[in-house]
Amino acid sequence: MNLRQRLMERLINLYPPLVGAGIRSRAVDERTVEVKMKLTAFNRNLVGVHFGGSLYAMCDPWFMLILMRLLGKDYIVWDKAASIQFKKPGRGRVTAQFHIPPERVD
Repeated sequence: MNLRQRLMERLINLYPPLVGAGIRSRAVDERTVEVKMKLTAFNRNLVGVHFGGSLYAMCDPWFMLILMRLLGKDYIVWDKAASIQFKKPGRGRVTAQFHIPPERVD
């Protein structure tokens, strides 16, 4: 990753919707991003678990951002649709990892 990419990786953590939900990300490498979110008063629902919208926001942008980085400026990457299926309530700190393997980009 070049200096500009590293700076953008850090600045994304200042994006207000992510800050408000307590979401933090870090680039593991150019193909992988790890995202974490603590359970706080700002992202807790009425039954004391993570609000579904916060979980969705935690997962939404990363595949698009990874692909934009991998393909470069010659391509326009547009996230057209997404869905989420919750397996169980999110309690405490939740973590997700997003990775795009080389063969998928090819």
